[in-house]
Amino acid sequence: MPAVKQVSDHYYITAPEVTITGNLTVAGTQASISSTDSVVTDRIIVLNNGETNTGITGQLMSGFEVDRGTLPNARLVFDEADDKFKLTTDGGSTWLFLLTGLSSSGTGLSAVVDDTSPELGGNLSITGFSLTDSVSNVTLTFNTVSSGGSGVFVTNDTATNEELVTKRKAIVYSLIF
Repeated sequence: MPAVKQVSDHYYITAPEVTITGNLTVAGTQASISSTDSVVTDRIIVLNNGETNTGITGQLMSGFEVDRGTLPNARLVFDEADDKFKLTTDGGSTWLFLLTGLSSSGTGLSAVVDDTSPELGGNLSITGFSLTDSVSNVTLTFNTVSSGGSGVFVTNDTATNEELVTKRKAIVYSLIF
């Protein structure tokens, strides 16, 4: 038979280990765990559980925050306002979008449009693919070096698979013609 124990002040249990068989319900506004490391075996952790409105209410974000001491906190959140996962390391002044969309196959991004000044941290390999500007109708493809000496081919409204000429080949051609 369940027993209810009501204590008028703090209640402490001191033991080398406490095991609770069954469910643990903490009915309060905050649960604090003071440990060095936490190990969670759950595959999915639900945040904002019990939401009754459409989307996330309140600040419209739900996620994780890392206290960085004297540095601004880092956060990983889902932002209901623009339907995106975001990351910040400056306390929320600047946000990086983690995912802008999935391709039709559900694997990877279909367009990188949110970053207006992207920078590569290494080489870009486009093996078997082309660079295309659909507005100008220009496509650059890379293939075996031919008479132009570059291996870079252009297709646009007036040319189809024409190799761009290197400076050395251009000088040679100008001397011949």
